[in-house]
Amino acid sequence: MNTVLAIHGWRDLGVIVDLAHASPAAFAQILEQVGDAPVICSHAGCRAVNDHPRNLTDDQLRELAARGGLFGLMIHPIAIGHEQRT
Repeated sequence: MNTVLAIHGWRDLGVIVDLAHASPAAFAQILEQVGDAPVICSHAGCRAVNDHPRNLTDDQLRELAARGGLFGLMIHPIAIGHEQRT
């Protein structure tokens, strides 16, 4: 199935798209396709805190916030860094 068609179908059904595990390119493409539909990132960290590819950049966090999206902060060594104390 074409990703664009799938996203539009999900939006029409009221499905909230979760951007967790999306690559930076997929993150941008999905936000472009969903329009003003709600989006979330159910679990990730902040790349400014720990430079891990699964964490979101400040720009991604700002874009998510600008759309009224939700961000679930993951407090886990993979997200915050193995040497960080929690």
